[in-house]
Amino acid sequence: MQISIQADDLLFNIQNRFQEMYPYLKLDFLTTSTADSGFAGEAKSIDVRPERSVAQLEEELKGICGVNVRVLRKCGQRKHEPVSGQGTTLAQQNKQGKLRTVLAPVPDVY
Repeated sequence: MQISIQADDLLFNIQNRFQEMYPYLKLDFLTTSTADSGFAGEAKSIDVRPERSVAQLEEELKGICGVNVRVLRKCGQRKHEPVSGQGTTLAQQNKQGKLRTVLAPVPDVY
């Protein structure tokens, strides 16, 4: 599984393509300003196979995009939390996010 990153791709587009593959995970690009909202390098592909570790993915994305990246896991209906255990795989974390979302209490809405 690969995500293609094109020259002048927006970080938002990279996030969306990642979330299509892993619906219970989210990429959080830690930009320093609004000027850092895009990728200005040459086209690349990123390996996002399920057995890939979170730490490997974060490191590769940092090298390609030039900003710090962290993987967040869904926890409830609208919340995300930082992934713990950086040696874990994308598949393991996506599964944990699914469990945490399914088992999360639904807030009362009046």
